[in-house]
Amino acid sequence: EKKKEEAEEAAAQAAAQEGQTQEAVPLVEAMYSMTPEERKGPGGLDPVEVFESLPVALQECFRSGDVDRLKKEAAAMDSQVFEAHFQRCIDAGLWRSG
Repeated sequence: EKKKEEAEEAAAQAAAQEGQTQEAVPLVEAMYSMTPEERKGPGGLDPVEVFESLPVALQECFRSGDVDRLKKEAAAMDSQVFEAHFQRCIDAGLWRSG
C-alpha cells in the first residue's frame, strides 16, 4: 500500500515537471486537443463550437491574438451581431472580460 502511494506521488511529480517544460500553446490550438468536458467555458459553452461559428475575420483575430484587429472588425460589424458573438466568446472562455 505504501509503495503504491509512493509510486502515485512520483508519477504526479513527473507529470507536474513535464507540464512545466512544455511549450506554451495558443488557446485556439490547445482547445482542439482537449475533450469537450475539459474545455467547457465559464458560461458552459464549448469554445470549439463557438470559435467555429464565428465569422472568419473574428476567428483570425482570436487565432492571432490581435486585439487591435478585433476592435476594427467590431467597428465594421453590426453592433448587435458583434455583441452576440462576443458574449458567446466570453461564455466559452475564449475571452475574459475585465
